[in-house]
Amino acid sequence: MKQNATENMDTMKTCQPFRRDHLHFRSYFLFVLIGAIMRKVENFRAGDVDVSVEFDPVYQEFVVRQFHNGTENRDAKYYTDDKDDAIGTARHIFKSFVIGE
Repeated sequence: MKQNATENMDTMKTCQPFRRDHLHFRSYFLFVLIGAIMRKVENFRAGDVDVSVEFDPVYQEFVVRQFHNGTENRDAKYYTDDKDDAIGTARHIFKSFVIGE
C-alpha cells in the first residue's frame, strides 16, 4: 500500500512539467488565434521591404508592422486608434526605407 502511494507521488511529480508546458501551449494557441484575427488594412511593398497596417479587434487599434526580407522588426511597431494616422505613419516609414527621406 505504501508503495502505491509513492508511485502515485512520483507520477504526480512527473506530470507537473507537462502541465506547465500545456499551459504554455494554451497561451501560444491563444496568441496564434488572436494573430490570425488581425485584419490587414493597407500594405506598402517594394523589393525586400514590406510595411503593413493591420487592425487588431481585441484592442480596437491599428498596428503598423515593418518587415525586411520577410523578418519582422519587432522593435518598430506603431500602435494607434486612428486609421489615417496609421496609414500615414506606414507611408512615412516605407518612404524612409525605400527612398531614404
